[in-house]
Amino acid sequence: MELDDLIGIARARWRIIVAVFLSALALASAYVFLTPAQYKSTATVFLSINLDQNNLSSGSYALSQNVASYASLVTTDLVAKQVAADLPDLNLSPQALVGKLSSQVQQGTTFVDVSAQDHDPVKAQRIAQAAADEFRKEVQSLQTGLHAAATDAASLPIKPTSPKTTLDLLVAAIIGLLLGIAGAAIRDRLDKTIRTDKQVESATGAAVLAKVIHDSQASTKPLLTDIGEFASRAEAFRLLRTNLQFVDLDHPPRVFVVTSSVPAEGKTQTATNLAISMAKAGHRTLLVDGDLRRPTAAGLLGLDSSVGLTTVLTGQIDLSKAIQVHPESGLHLLAAGKRPPNPTEVLQTQATRDLIGALREAYDAVIIDAPPLLPVADPAVLASAADGAILVTRHGATTAAQLEVAAARLHSVGARIFGSVVNMVPRPDPGAYAYYMEYAPVANKQ
Repeated sequence: MELDDLIGIARARWRIIVAVFLSALALASAYVFLTPAQYKSTATVFLSINLDQNNLSSGSYALSQNVASYASLVTTDLVAKQVAADLPDLNLSPQALVGKLSSQVQQGTTFVDVSAQDHDPVKAQRIAQAAADEFRKEVQSLQTGLHAAATDAASLPIKPTSPKTTLDLLVAAIIGLLLGIAGAAIRDRLDKTIRTDKQVESATGAAVLAKVIHDSQASTKPLLTDIGEFASRAEAFRLLRTNLQFVDLDHPPRVFVVTSSVPAEGKTQTATNLAISMAKAGHRTLLVDGDLRRPTAAGLLGLDSSVGLTTVLTGQIDLSKAIQVHPESGLHLLAAGKRPPNPTEVLQTQATRDLIGALREAYDAVIIDAPPLLPVADPAVLASAADGAILVTRHGATTAAQLEVAAARLHSVGARIFGSVVNMVPRPDPGAYAYYMEYAPVANKQ
């Protein structure tokens, strides 16, 4: 994994990194501020051996070899009992004292540091001094000529040895950051959903035509006619409309099927808003609700859904009488009509192909809202009769495998994929949109 990959993961999964980082800091803070402070006091004892000149060298060598064994006496019950007797007011048992005492030989010397820890710095000092005194007595009783001298008395500690607030928080921050990055990388590796243009293009073999930024108002204001002219959603559909003009300059397509892999990817809103955008740009545009199983386009536009595609195909009404007009945008709508028991068979008929051909001649653009590709065959049937298809995918929800299967079904019927629209894309750096908001009115005046 290269640095660019890690940067991309960090940008996409920053919430995981921040959550883990803050959790680590919170745990460290709880430890630092809830753990009672420990103070450590140390007294130093120097061990030496008194021998004649002839035996001095061998005696010193033996002492250096055994000094660690002598130092271990500090944490024995023998010394702890004597310390408990010396400090009766502390009311500490020998076992409790053993847990507070420690010893360490200064490297390359026969100096022994005798230490004691306690929540009270004065107690730590008294215990360390008493332990050093008792240690000296016990060492000198072990061997003739062995001498123990106090070189440094136990000092009164001012700063606690634990917890170390700055160090503990710094270590927690580093660990939290590393764990957060690791968690984000693992989550990214396990995540099979579509998140980048490269993934979409790899799965479909076609370009991303537009990305629609997530808009919290989309559920209450789904149409472009409900929002401002310079909203980011409106700009996304203007970009989609413009890009469709360049998909085939030699043979400009007129009939577009808008479909998706699975339900809940926003295909109907995409189809409807694309049609509105084209109509507002002055193109004679018709939106056809080709989802005969769950038709919603008419309801979205506030028009009648009972008369439309199926009633025209069955000869119950003329095409001209079945088409409705959305007053806010001037968009024409051919609703789904009555739901048939066999939608796929209806759409496979020559009558459907003839109708699409007639609409192609009558309108500058025909947008057909089709069902999702994976559950049913209807959208593939419609796409084979149209000029091509636009695949709608949802950022962070549609998987690459679903998109690949959807594209394969379109290719299997010889349908052309013009490109994809990615919905629900997280909002990027607000600076880019703010720039557009400042620039767009000026551009509009020019």
